[in-house]
Amino acid sequence: MTKGIPQRIVDEMDKEFRDSSYNMLDKVEATAYHPKAYGLTLEEWISFIEDYAKEKDRKYFFGLNNLQRPTVFWDATNKQEWDKKQKLVGNQQVKFWADQGYKRIKPRGKINRFEKIDDDKKQSTKK
Repeated sequence: MTKGIPQRIVDEMDKEFRDSSYNMLDKVEATAYHPKAYGLTLEEWISFIEDYAKEKDRKYFFGLNNLQRPTVFWDATNKQEWDKKQKLVGNQQVKFWADQGYKRIKPRGKINRFEKIDDDKKQSTKK
């Protein structure tokens, strides 16, 4: 373990930023900077991100995540575009789970969850 960071997370981050083909970054929507995990200065990390974005022709912008860590957000150029993209992704998830027979429940102040719809209730909602 590296100063409070589990070794598996350090190994995953190391693989992500040492992989010259950028395979790990191709799969993520956002990546936060952490100096102890990456072993890079902020400037080196930003340079790495810019090189990747240029090589892969991928849109991005920098911001702060909910933990106030510098974060790169992929496939958007600003927060408004990012929020719109995430809303579309959320709507696709709701549709996917609805097709599987689930409905979204959103308790106040909680994370969205999906609950299986009974066949009897499903029939009554279709009428």
